[in-house]
Formats: sequence, C-alpha cells, structure tokens
Amino acid sequence: MSKLIDYSEQYTHPNWQKKRLQIMKRDKFKCTECGDKENMLQVHHKMYLNGKKVWEYPNELLVTLCKDCHSGKNEQKREFEELFFTQFYGKGFDYDDLQGLAECFYGYKPFIRKYLLIQTLKMVLSDNKLIENILNINYPKDFIDIKLEMYEKDRI
Repeated sequence: MSKLIDYSEQYTHPNWQKKRLQIMKRDKFKCTECGDKENMLQVHHKMYLNGKKVWEYPNELLVTLCKDCHSGKNEQKREFEELFFTQFYGKGFDYDDLQGLAECFYGYKPFIRKYLLIQTLKMVLSDNKLIENILNINYPKDFIDIKLEMYEKDRI
C-alpha cells in the first residue's frame, strides 16, 4: 500500500526530480518565456489535476520557466482565478465544477481550448467587459485579435 505524500513533500521526491529534469531537458535548459539560461530554472504546472501527484502530469502541462517568469505566471494565475472563480461561484458553480470543466478542455488543442473558454464565459457571464478582463489576465496580448474576431462573428 502506498503512503500518502504531502503536497510540498512531493517536490523532494525522486520521481519529481526525474520528471523535472526530463522537462528541463526537453526545453533545452532555458526559460520558455524569456529564454534565460543563467538564473534558477523551475518547472511550472500550467494547470492542476485532482488526484495527481506532481510527477504524474502529462509533459504538455509542464514547462520550464526562470524564477522571475514563474513568479509572474503564478501572480497572473492568482489574478485570473480570483476574477474567474468569484464570478463562477456567484453563479452557483463550485471548485469541482470548474476543475471538471478545465479537465474537459485539456484534451483540445490550445486554440480550441481558448475558444471553448470564451464560449463558456459567454454562457455564464453576461458582461463582455468582464469576459475581456478575465481573458486578458489569462492569455497574451496577441490573442486579443482572435478574441475580438470571435466576438464579431457571434454578433452577426
């Protein structure tokens, strides 16, 4: 029978160390955001999956970031979650509902995931400005044109 491992202890487990090196090697030991090779590198989980240990994630959900970019991603994620979850909780959704939604989206290509997120936001939230704010926190500026194009198509 396997012993339960505390979340923070998982990061010192040999299985995580092996997975971490595998991801860093794939990313050529540089930050995938800024290209930094000199500062401390960390492996970022793009999203969290219930019931998975940190080393059990598929490789495509893990990315190498320098310490500064990782801090920035985590701050961005906190802002997104605060805005996103507050709105969804207000509509009667709970964390498990949102986790299930995220896991459903995971199997799709990035562009489709973003499209599905937009459509879901539009069904639940009526405020287009709020939707824009949520998406601007979570996605880079080059995605804005695509978002606006989708909004225009839906209005026609």
